[in-house]
Amino acid sequence: MSRLSSRLQLIVCDFPGEGFLSRWARAARTAARIPAWLLLAVAIAGCSGDLALATPAPAEAEQNSPTPVAATPAANAAPDAPRPDSRQLVVWLPAFSGVAGEDSAGDVLAAAFHQFEQTHPGVRVDVQIKSESGPADLFSYLRSAQRVAPSILPDVVLINTQALWQIVDLGLAAPIAADQAARVDDFYPFTMDAVRYGGQVYGIPYAADAIHLAYHADQTQQPPETWNQLFTGGRPYWFAAGGNDLFHDGVALLQYVGAGGQLLEDGSTSSDEALRAFFDFLVEGRIRNVIPTEVAELATLDAVWNRLAGPEPDLGSVAASAYLINRDSTPQLHFAQTPTRNGLPITLASTWAFAVLAPGEEQRDLAFALIDALLAPEVQGAWSQYSHRLPTRRSAMQAWANPNPYYEFLSRQLDVAVALPNGRAFADFAHRVQEAQRGVVLGEITPQDAVQIVRGPE
Repeated sequence: MSRLSSRLQLIVCDFPGEGFLSRWARAARTAARIPAWLLLAVAIAGCSGDLALATPAPAEAEQNSPTPVAATPAANAAPDAPRPDSRQLVVWLPAFSGVAGEDSAGDVLAAAFHQFEQTHPGVRVDVQIKSESGPADLFSYLRSAQRVAPSILPDVVLINTQALWQIVDLGLAAPIAADQAARVDDFYPFTMDAVRYGGQVYGIPYAADAIHLAYHADQTQQPPETWNQLFTGGRPYWFAAGGNDLFHDGVALLQYVGAGGQLLEDGSTSSDEALRAFFDFLVEGRIRNVIPTEVAELATLDAVWNRLAGPEPDLGSVAASAYLINRDSTPQLHFAQTPTRNGLPITLASTWAFAVLAPGEEQRDLAFALIDALLAPEVQGAWSQYSHRLPTRRSAMQAWANPNPYYEFLSRQLDVAVALPNGRAFADFAHRVQEAQRGVVLGEITPQDAVQIVRGPE
């Protein structure tokens, strides 16, 4: 039924130019031998998600890519009739998981889901894909479902940890017991910080992204490690300072930590001196024409990448995911750590984690068993490499095929990465830092005024 659901949902839900009855007719013609009542029920139910699990066609492996985990022939066989004792485990995944497309990342997960079903007879994994951002993103779906249709909530969801605390506040996710959270012991340090909120763990970290420097190697022989070296080099330094996303506009937070500050869950300022040093850096960079005022117009790290991919020999802070996706087409861009106040090697990371929403101990145990299967290094490693995300475990990073200097660099960066804390207090603090940063870059406020903005009302 899961593959039938997938096909009918795609037919009924994905033709925006047609009305529902027209789409229903298209579905009926496609599956005329299926009883009409069953076809309609499956199609309507499927529109609550974007698609159910379908095994993608294997994609041809690219050079320097891992060997995909191949599904067994049974994965593509006609599904058996549902058993009366069958159980369903509903999983919501973001679009970058690859399950909705015919690519190798989706193949890895499809094979892992099939293997899980084989080792858990009577269990069917039902996967639905949701958008990563925008008004119909994972968090918005969860919040809406809780209000109007709680029965369609998933058992497991892979969600950005900047929304994790919000679903906790909504009462959707319960704390994860210490024995569940500690079963894996080789997570990179920042990942457990990313899933902790109010002293409790609420997620199992699975995917990450990080910020580092990209530069034109033919024009810059030695990338700068410190602010002074950046000024001496004289090349324009680009970063996103025009958005309000905590990660995409996260260079301000990275530089604050690099200058001696700390990111605290309670939203307090750990060091006025570090804040002032960062804002003074922005002023000096603007005066020296090293920090263009146009950075205030760049809202995302992708916008920075697009700027660097042009002919100008500039440098800038980008997301590792963008570098992984584009490095073969832009060989002129090399990588290095983001320059900091005194050369401290540090990066800011975003994290996607599995949250368990399943009610009942038995269903929760089944959900954790599935997460354990997906955390196997050969699964997480291959999937993360194909999906251009960073794994949260060292063993998964070591499983990446064809090791090269960039992969080794990423592993070192993950060892020193800083997580974005959870909670509204920290989010408010981060937005004040970003607001003050834009004001200083544009010359509208002084560094002293910027520090006061970040500190907030006394």
